[in-house]
Amino acid sequence: MQGNEEAGRGIAFESSNGRYIYYWKSPGGAWRMPVGGGDEELVLPGISFPWALTDKGIYFMEAEGEGGIVKFFSFATQRVTRVTVMERPPALGLTVSPDERWLLYTQRDVESQTLMLVENFR
Repeated sequence: MQGNEEAGRGIAFESSNGRYIYYWKSPGGAWRMPVGGGDEELVLPGISFPWALTDKGIYFMEAEGEGGIVKFFSFATQRVTRVTVMERPPALGLTVSPDERWLLYTQRDVESQTLMLVENFR
């Protein structure tokens, strides 16, 4: 997904075990650092916001063609797999239920723009 850099600023997630803080930063990617301080580590390069953290990995979206794809990065295997294909482009919303049975994402259904000519505007 071509991300909005502003969307990821100031957003962080604490791991369920309380050991790490995961966050997004430019030039794009999911990073983490120990809660008690220490070096930051790039976990998943090249992704933009939104993404959702779970115990098992990170769910994220990417635009593709006329729609998009929801993908999953597994902490255990360090691999990315496709979860589902979206019929429309992704928007800024993604979350996963605590039991990881449900995924909720937003998509752009309608995009429109209006151009108006105003005569004698001052």
